[in-house]
Amino acid sequence: MEEGAAQPASVSLGKGAWDCDLNVAIPPEKEVKQALWAGGIKRANKPADKSSTPGMARWGDLSLIYAGQIMDDEKQLQEYRVPKGCQACIAVETAKLHAEPDPDSAYWN
Repeated sequence: MEEGAAQPASVSLGKGAWDCDLNVAIPPEKEVKQALWAGGIKRANKPADKSSTPGMARWGDLSLIYAGQIMDDEKQLQEYRVPKGCQACIAVETAKLHAEPDPDSAYWN
């Protein structure tokens, strides 16, 4: 590595989630779906006439997925081995996990 070059950040299996807007770790007491809900994720709801699901009405209508696993509300991110700074968790309306794909979905291709 060249002298004066930036050193790569060490990777650690941290405990917390990461706030990409503020570039800081989210404290453990706030690393739950309620934080996404409070942050306005319900804005992702489609209008009722264009949605095949009922939409999200409360934070419990949201599922988090990491590495193909639907994450349990009672477990912390470290139990799923989510690394600090991870930006690859999926937040999805729970009903979509059990609904038929839309007719124009890539699922059918």
